[in-house]
Formats: sequence, structure tokens, C-alpha cells
Amino acid sequence: MSYSNRILEAIRKQKENPTPAEILMAQKLNFRNIRFKFIYPVVLESKFFTADFYIPQHSLIIEIDGGYHNRKDQNMRDMCKDIVYESLGYNVLRIKNHEVDTFDTLSIRIFEKKSIIKNVNRKFNKQHLKGRRCNNQQSQSI
Repeated sequence: MSYSNRILEAIRKQKENPTPAEILMAQKLNFRNIRFKFIYPVVLESKFFTADFYIPQHSLIIEIDGGYHNRKDQNMRDMCKDIVYESLGYNVLRIKNHEVDTFDTLSIRIFEKKSIIKNVNRKFNKQHLKGRRCNNQQSQSI
């Protein structure tokens, strides 16, 4: 299977099984007429990541984090993933599943007005990763 076909297959599988929080976020974005891409691929060399939502108008990636994102190992993967996104020029907003219910008009207006949204929900900054290496487990190999 070719490089691009592997990416397309991974995206197809993710799109077939959206979480209830992802469905709700899509509904909220649609309701506000905000254009977005669901399960957006981000490719860096021979690795790729998939973002839950991408809003091109603001170069904004929204990640919806379920309970397993609270695990220390997954939290580290998420931080590494965010660093990759930011190094490519994206803004990143992480929202926990239960926060999607409260992702109201005010929250949406924040990025509609192009306010600064970088790292709204991040618990750690890049200094925390100083000296640590984001290994190959952070992304999917192709």
C-alpha cells in the first residue's frame, strides 16, 4: 500500500467511528457555520498525525481528549504532538470530552474574533519537555 493510501485508510477508519464528543463538537461547529475538516491529516516526513478537527480560517487544530488522555504516557504523546503542530504553524486547542458540552457561544466567539488560542488547555509548557525526546510512539509510522 502506498504512503498516501495508508494515510487515507487511517483517516477512513477514524471517521467511521467518531466519539460522541466528536459528533457533538461537529454539530456545534456546524450550528455556528464554522467551516472545519474532521480527522485532518498532518504529515511530517515519514510520520503522520490526525487532528480531530481543523479550522482553516484560524489555522486551528482542536483535539477532543477522552479519559485515556489523562494517563501520563498519553499526556506526553499529546504534548509532543502539540509541539509538532505548533512547529508547523498551527494553533492547538485541547478540549476534554466533558468540556464539549460547555463549549458554548462564548468559546466559539473567542476564535471567531481571532483571539490568541494557543495552548488554552495545556498543563505543561515546552520547558517541561526540555531534555526529553518525543519518540516514534507519538505518531503513526507509514
